[in-house]
Amino acid sequence: MRGLMKKHVMLLLSLAVMLMIGTSLQAKDKVVVIPLSVSKSMNNIVTVAKSGGDFTDLQAAIDSITDADRYNPYLIVIAPGWYEIKQTITMKNYVSITGSGQEATFLSGNIGGDSRKNSAIIQGASVAELSNISIYNGGPESTPTEFAVGLYAKNTSLSLKNVKLDVNAGVGAHYTRAVYNLGNGYFKLDNVILYGYGKDAAAFWNDDTATVHLSNAQLLASGNNSMAFLNGGTATAHLSNTELTAIGEFSKAFLNGDNATAHLSNTELTTIGDNSTAFFNDINGIAYLTHVTADARGPGSRGLMNSATCESHVNGSTLSGYYFGVVISSPKTRISNTLIKGGVYNDPSPQNCRNTYDSDFQDVNC
Repeated sequence: MRGLMKKHVMLLLSLAVMLMIGTSLQAKDKVVVIPLSVSKSMNNIVTVAKSGGDFTDLQAAIDSITDADRYNPYLIVIAPGWYEIKQTITMKNYVSITGSGQEATFLSGNIGGDSRKNSAIIQGASVAELSNISIYNGGPESTPTEFAVGLYAKNTSLSLKNVKLDVNAGVGAHYTRAVYNLGNGYFKLDNVILYGYGKDAAAFWNDDTATVHLSNAQLLASGNNSMAFLNGGTATAHLSNTELTAIGEFSKAFLNGDNATAHLSNTELTTIGDNSTAFFNDINGIAYLTHVTADARGPGSRGLMNSATCESHVNGSTLSGYYFGVVISSPKTRISNTLIKGGVYNDPSPQNCRNTYDSDFQDVNC
């Protein structure tokens, strides 16, 4: 009898261990769901929902938090649904906001103005994260304005994860921007989709002394003179595993200038339009391109343009243009182990290229 009981005990212990292991393995891929209505509220978690939450208005939820700091951060959880935004949502430091997924929670508005700050759906804050949400700004509905912006941030440290930002102002705004990162701001973005449509559109505008780390992203700007990414001032940009596309005459997938520094790896740059440029390094810009595809399509287009006062280091990449694959005006140009389609224009010559070749594996001298 004792032997039989011992076997039963061992069997139950084995089953319990297997259940614990199975639960642990499954939990890695599960999403923690925070209930909107519980019998006892959870500290530092505020909910927004059409019904059943603490608030129905996002700005009201943010304003209700008055004691957030480094040691007392907050999280605002937004339930699924469409939320109409009539004026700029202003985030607070140490208060993160998460939706229920890009295809579940939507913030939508028609906001425009004569300054970048008051033309955004959301104004960012420091030591905060915005995640799992889609944001749309259709620009002003009646009187045209200077700007229509998705997210505006200056002198902030902000993270974006699993976010879609779509700004489609059409002719309602002169400047259309999905994201502004200005001042000495620090941005970290992962798995984001940024769209800018309209006049002088840009998906991401990184300027002044700002820094950004962008990975696993898709950026699109559409319209004449559009730019998927602008890196200006003395800003620094780090991009990896990212696709940048600009559509329109004189468009640029990446514009780097004004003493800015760009580090791109495993990134695809595409422009479609007359006189477009996939990567334009201008006005003392410094660029490091590794495993980058720069493809410019359209009459007069260029894969890489390195202006007279710029410095470019390109390795293991593909540079393609309808007009020229590469236009070089700076002696500080280094291109190695790279496929060049469309030829090279040099002024002055010679430059420093090593192991550069065309589609037929013939040497390309630059």
